[in-house]
Amino acid sequence: LLLLQQQQPQQDEAAASSLYPAQRRDLNIVLLDEMKELVKRQQQQPQSKTPTTTTTIVDVRSAERFAGRVEEPRPGLRLGHMPGAINLPFVEVLQPNPETPGGPGLLLKPRDELQRILSRAGLLTSNKDDDDDNNDKDDKDKSSSSSTTATATSPKRIVTTCGSGATACIVAAALIKCDQDPDTVAIYDGSWTEWGGQPDTLIVTGNDNNNEENET
Repeated sequence: LLLLQQQQPQQDEAAASSLYPAQRRDLNIVLLDEMKELVKRQQQQPQSKTPTTTTTIVDVRSAERFAGRVEEPRPGLRLGHMPGAINLPFVEVLQPNPETPGGPGLLLKPRDELQRILSRAGLLTSNKDDDDDNNDKDDKDKSSSSSTTATATSPKRIVTTCGSGATACIVAAALIKCDQDPDTVAIYDGSWTEWGGQPDTLIVTGNDNNNEENET
């Protein structure tokens, strides 16, 4: 901490021209209680022909961690993933950036590649197509309801999660780069550090969601 404090003035001077005034938006943050409710709904969805939720949970950890085949880097956490979650490792949306000062860095892949990757994962299902198909329904929707934010034609919500809430932001950024409405993208802040550290959270292992390890 002392070292960081000593370095901070130099960092501030160097980055003064590129400061970004970030603002907290609760709409984009999911906490534990809400996540438990979302997972319960996800667990019910496969048994129903009609989806019970418009929320998709995306786990961006590696496939091995998602399946529970390797230990977590943080000791004491349970292994596996949330029921109903899909796996899209965050590294799949990144590419090397040779222009990074001091060594190779990473940046998001070009938009067309991201669209293919996210569509293949089922995450870009048609914000634009749905808009075209639903234009004729807008007047009816407005007359039957004073709010359109919860209608069936609204874009689905996507919640990304990782190990600690950091790399989940990478896939969230990729979604927004591909025109997903920022209001429909959220981060599960506690991620696996919190979920895997609870004794009563729902967890499954393997590449499917049929092997439940624990239930609330």
